[in-house]
Amino acid sequence: MEVSQLAASLAKENVPLGKALPVSGKWLAGYYYNDALLRIDVCYEQVTRYFLSEQGFVNGDWLLAQSLKKDFPPDLVAPTWPKVRGHVNDIKHKSTKKNKTEGPAISPVDTLTAIKTLIAAVAWVIENRSASHRPEP
Repeated sequence: MEVSQLAASLAKENVPLGKALPVSGKWLAGYYYNDALLRIDVCYEQVTRYFLSEQGFVNGDWLLAQSLKKDFPPDLVAPTWPKVRGHVNDIKHKSTKKNKTEGPAISPVDTLTAIKTLIAAVAWVIENRSASHRPEP
């Protein structure tokens, strides 16, 4: 089902459940896979923001660099987050080829590794508090 058809179905009122969007298949699997990658990226960004007590707009690369400078364990953010972030940026910014949507090239195994690493990063930050609360050396 093409995106334009899906959008038209969503715009209709009183569409029976299961008729507006696919309830199984590759399209739905791809949607949830891409959604998982986007959420992983957002969570990495938020955990580094919390660690740095950063509230303003800054680039993810800056957050990563500053976190590493302030002793965030490298194995909890790199290379996992940059890899996920690269694929998320591909989803957001790369054009699609005619009649074929480009999907992320990150494997499910790498995605699961990113999730496990992210959970460990959150646990580490909670245990060690944010950088702004740590005493200066």
